[in-house]
Amino acid sequence: MRVLEADLTGDIAFPHQFDTLWCRWVASFVTDLPRLVGHVSSALRPGGHAIFHEYVNYATWRTIPHVPALEAFVTEVMASWRDAGGEPDIATALLPALSSAGFEIVDTTPIIFAVNPAHFAWQWLRAFIVSNLKRLVESGRITEAWAVQAQHDFTVFEQSPNSLLDYYQ
Repeated sequence: MRVLEADLTGDIAFPHQFDTLWCRWVASFVTDLPRLVGHVSSALRPGGHAIFHEYVNYATWRTIPHVPALEAFVTEVMASWRDAGGEPDIATALLPALSSAGFEIVDTTPIIFAVNPAHFAWQWLRAFIVSNLKRLVESGRITEAWAVQAQHDFTVFEQSPNSLLDYYQ
């Protein structure tokens, strides 16, 4: 097996070298979806497979108990991605783009996460919230006070073993 990491939005050339390409949370951040799809198509050998793991509805984050600051955080994250030329709900454009480029859609499987503070994925959640609150402050999207309050609300939320976050990918 050979693994290659590449910028799929840049000028790359590896025609028909790969049997499989996996793009996880890539399409959401690119500014030129057709270019990404073209690069993936040209990189695959005939009969190759592309696997995309992208969001359909990023705003599906829900907390039990309800934490309004986390839902507002998700709204700000989505807006920041869009401001940078990305699209958090890219699957709605990705599937037609793949079809237009000649890809056969073999399977679409929704992934649903429901995690509590004891779940290993909670560590990702915490790191994502902390790093993105910092990024949102640095970009001027939110104030430091807003970030501190949201971080506090998340800390209180995660201290209960009965807290639950669910979201769909």
